[in-house]
Amino acid sequence: QWVGVENAIYDNFDRAKHLVPVRSDSVWIDGAIGVDYGDVHPHAVAAIGRDSGGRLVVRECWSGRRYDDLVAVVGRFKAQYGISRVRVDPMLKGWEKPVESPIRSRVNRADASPGSRKNRIEYVYRLFGDNALTLDINGAGNFALADEIEMYHWVHRQTDQVDDLVVARVNEDRVASMEYAVEEL
Repeated sequence: QWVGVENAIYDNFDRAKHLVPVRSDSVWIDGAIGVDYGDVHPHAVAAIGRDSGGRLVVRECWSGRRYDDLVAVVGRFKAQYGISRVRVDPMLKGWEKPVESPIRSRVNRADASPGSRKNRIEYVYRLFGDNALTLDINGAGNFALADEIEMYHWVHRQTDQVDDLVVARVNEDRVASMEYAVEEL
């Protein structure tokens, strides 16, 4: 049963279908890490793997306030899940460059052009609709991610020049990191 909010973005997300155990014999062929930088909001990191059947699986999701923890978590996800690709929030500049950084190689900045966030949302929406994106029920932080997905919603913005829907920027950090990782794949 859907328990989200009015104007939910991912109204097709269903915990019974999308928050499920991963098969122990899964073979991972690809993966990406998404990083949402937090200044006002917490940082968030999602590790997504692609199994040999083509399904995308959120293996683990993390959120926290300390920058050093953000860097350490990305390094841990890279090592633990064998992922080399990282896509970061377009607002995050320069943090991945130091030689001693565990996240130095293969970092791409998320698209920040007009409409890019809506494009990411449409892609993730299609993946949920096709049951091609799931969250590992045993992955740390994935229940909190599921909570954010259910509360992720549009708000109506209306001015003299604009009348459209925009993403409500409230407790959506883990969702943004998931969207960045999916965009990388």
